[in-house]
Amino acid sequence: MSTINAKENRAITADSRRMEPLLNGFLMLILEITSSLN
Repeated sequence: MSTINAKENRAITADSRRMEPLLNGFLMLILEITSSLN
């Protein structure tokens, strides 16, 4: 059971690491749009 949980945790951390650049780019895009509107 513990090995399965470890595998799931590794998969979750890998997914979050993959999503981080996308989220950062999305936030930067929103900041650029809001700053250009002001």
